[in-house]
Amino acid sequence: MATTARFLTQIVVALVCLIGVASTSTLAQSRVDDPSLGSGCEREIKKLGPTLWGRKVQAPWRTRRVSPTYPPIPEGTTGGGIWIGEVLIDTQGRVSRVWTIREVKLTPPVRLLSKSITDAVAKWEFVPAAVDDVPVPTCQTFTVKVNLEAIRNGR
Repeated sequence: MATTARFLTQIVVALVCLIGVASTSTLAQSRVDDPSLGSGCEREIKKLGPTLWGRKVQAPWRTRRVSPTYPPIPEGTTGGGIWIGEVLIDTQGRVSRVWTIREVKLTPPVRLLSKSITDAVAKWEFVPAAVDDVPVPTCQTFTVKVNLEAIRNGR
């Protein structure tokens, strides 16, 4: 009975560690081996080296945010919403690459809007993610809210 309880405790501890790693970000990279599920960011991380597993996982946090310099929005343009993108944060906390997952829906389209957001996100800085105090590259998904009225008013 004591052996069974000890065994179950070890399984629960292992599962809690795995859930913590997987929920922090894509540090666990369990989906990278399945090409149908892997994003561009996850494929880039896989190229950088082996996956680190550990007990102490620290997610990255942003230390510098650069706001986009939006292009002029023509009168009569409607829409708005959010831009969704994925970034690859390197071991120094810099953004290595930015992938646009969803652009802002505007009518008529403003081509430079997404580029201005991507350029700003590429300048963000982070305290890098770490596993057992060793910095590791990681992927993070971010959203940027776009309010046409605020852009037109210079906010």
